[in-house]
Amino acid sequence: AGTTSENFYQDTENDHVWHIKNLEGLKEFRANLKNDQWQAVGNYWSEGQNERLKNEAYYGYTIVLDNDIDMSGETNWEPIGGESDPWRFNGTFDGQSHTISNMKIAANGNNVGFFGFLEPGREQGLRIQNLKFDNANVSGGQNVAVLAGAANLFSEFNNITVTNSTVNGAKNVGGIVGYTLNGEEINNITIENTKLYASEKRVGGIAGYVCNSADRVSDDCGGAYEKCSVKNLTIAKSAADSTWPVESGHLF
Repeated sequence: AGTTSENFYQDTENDHVWHIKNLEGLKEFRANLKNDQWQAVGNYWSEGQNERLKNEAYYGYTIVLDNDIDMSGETNWEPIGGESDPWRFNGTFDGQSHTISNMKIAANGNNVGFFGFLEPGREQGLRIQNLKFDNANVSGGQNVAVLAGAANLFSEFNNITVTNSTVNGAKNVGGIVGYTLNGEEINNITIENTKLYASEKRVGGIAGYVCNSADRVSDDCGGAYEKCSVKNLTIAKSAADSTWPVESGHLF
């Protein structure tokens, strides 16, 4: 199931690994989540399970990035996985310590980043790891960040670096993820020389908004954050106004 080409292809020795060779391969991976005609790889839904699991793609599979990707020629990157896309990514995306550089996103909507909206259907499965971003310039409405606009439920981010980047949004603006909810694990994160701007509120070096619980101390709120580093961070009300946005902090 799924498309395969010289740019995005299944591993010859391990059927549960798919390779992204270049920018075109990255676009093919993104297109699979938008295509309502294909059968999702790794969808282990069976009768009696939650209907939401029917929309999973790549559960139990790993997508690996084989090379650095320079997006200088891409005028406006469309985030991977929109909230209205027919498929939800719930596998592992392993950057293998490669760098995505010069990513530009200028969007009017919400849930904006390299990934747009991440909502895995199971408590285990979704991991984004070993990935670097340099010189990203991202702008949008609510839930805006370099890696992912919004990550609900049990998303896991490991070993992610963002350097020399700028993020603009209305609210829920972060270096890694704009909005998170319910038990994320965010580990080994490095944010350096990055500027975050919001026209309204909620800005954080790692995450702009952690949880939406009314009391913010329930068991369903927050997550685990370990070995994170934020250096040379700028937070301001907007690109033209140095006023500190309300409900903002250097980490969250």
